[in-house]
Amino acid sequence: TSHINQSEKLSWVLAVRETSLMIQITMITPLKHFNLKFVIVGLVDDAQMMYYDSNTQKAVPKQDWMEKNNDEQYWEGNTRIFQRHQQAFKVNIETVKQRFNQTGGFCVARLMRHPPPPSSHPLD
Repeated sequence: TSHINQSEKLSWVLAVRETSLMIQITMITPLKHFNLKFVIVGLVDDAQMMYYDSNTQKAVPKQDWMEKNNDEQYWEGNTRIFQRHQQAFKVNIETVKQRFNQTGGFCVARLMRHPPPPSSHPLD
């Protein structure tokens, strides 16, 4: 008969908590009484973790852990990226307005992006 000692009977379980990251980008064409035109919001598990808008022109942390784990260079880099997104959205929304012959009213463009799932489990 085979003998299995206690250490061989132990099994280790590693629980990996899956999180949900979503980036929401919204642009609204100018309205008479509405100045805010472009917003980017980053969410982790439905909690807002960062924010950028066309009025402040600056990416900012919205969670303590984001502020503690990222330096000013990170936020400056994201600000530049978000400013480029803002310009691209402006061009795209004008193109859509022309194609649909929209000369009045307002237009809202919204992109909600979930990063793709990892190609393989990290423990495989």
